[in-house]
Amino acid sequence: LNPNMFRTAQSLPMSKNTPSSFKQVIPNRESMNQKRGSVFKKIDMSVLDFSKIHNYKKTDKEMREILPLLKGNFLTKNLNEVELTKLACAMKPQQYLKKEVLIRYGDVGTNYFILVRGNVKISVPTKGTPANDPELSNKIAFTKYMGAGSGFGELALLYNDKRSATIEAV
Repeated sequence: LNPNMFRTAQSLPMSKNTPSSFKQVIPNRESMNQKRGSVFKKIDMSVLDFSKIHNYKKTDKEMREILPLLKGNFLTKNLNEVELTKLACAMKPQQYLKKEVLIRYGDVGTNYFILVRGNVKISVPTKGTPANDPELSNKIAFTKYMGAGSGFGELALLYNDKRSATIEAV
């Protein structure tokens, strides 16, 4: 998922269900450096304007794989069938080779991933380790693995923060 689907320029019309007091803005570099206080702060999926989301054609098989994952995901489980279908169509399929990095520690978050097949390795550095530390690979606090059905990458999007781990295909 691209976080820009949750944001529209101020000059674009809002959804008919959007309260008149609500104003969406695309974050600038300064706001990208500010953290949110709570995962649920200002996250209202009902104001998502699906007409502005790009549509990637999917086969019936792909939809059967994606929809159950969205229905079980804490970010999207409260959407209705039409919204889930539109969101599934907005997801861009990606394939990664072994050892290829999907998310790099310290980068600005721009995507949310749902793993349909395969496995990923999550490496979380010791707290306070700078992303540009030349010894970063030797300062891993813990490593874990996730498989098909897992979603990841939401923290940087929800908290408007940098990536807190490196995730690579295995």
